[in-house]
Amino acid sequence: MKRVLLTICYDGTAYHGWQVQKNAVTVQSVLGDAIKSILKKKTDITGCSRTDAGVHAKMFCLHLDCDDNIPESAFLSGLNSVLPDDISVTDCKFVESDFHARYSCKGKTYVYNFYTGKPNPFLSRYALRLEKEPNVDLINKFCETVVGKHDFFGFSSSGRTVSDTVRTVTDCHFIKSDG
Repeated sequence: MKRVLLTICYDGTAYHGWQVQKNAVTVQSVLGDAIKSILKKKTDITGCSRTDAGVHAKMFCLHLDCDDNIPESAFLSGLNSVLPDDISVTDCKFVESDFHARYSCKGKTYVYNFYTGKPNPFLSRYALRLEKEPNVDLINKFCETVVGKHDFFGFSSSGRTVSDTVRTVTDCHFIKSDG
């Protein structure tokens, strides 16, 4: 068996998050179907984390095990040929058998985009429209309080599957951009 690390990006607008759910289309289910069409059998895939409905990802990592000797480049191009336009495999490589997409992950970056001005259909999927110009200095003062090790229990759902809700935030800042 070979362990394969895939890096994907996706526009999550049409999906109910990453993880397979009954009666909902998810990124993992669509990707799983694509992998099955290439390898000709159902294969378990493990993602680096979960995402909520409508969330996009620029660099989402996952792993799977396969016994095929398909070259990495052929697997990558084959998957991209059967995936919808809103999911793309950007990298494929064989890794050590002890690699785990979730537990080998060194960190995550979350980006939240905002814009002001008139409603713009070209931004609405990727940014929240604010009525007023935000106070960047005040927001960054708040961001300083988020950096560090904190218990995020209050932000977790009642159906959470993790027992440890303590996380370390290494950076938090707000940047104003005109583009």
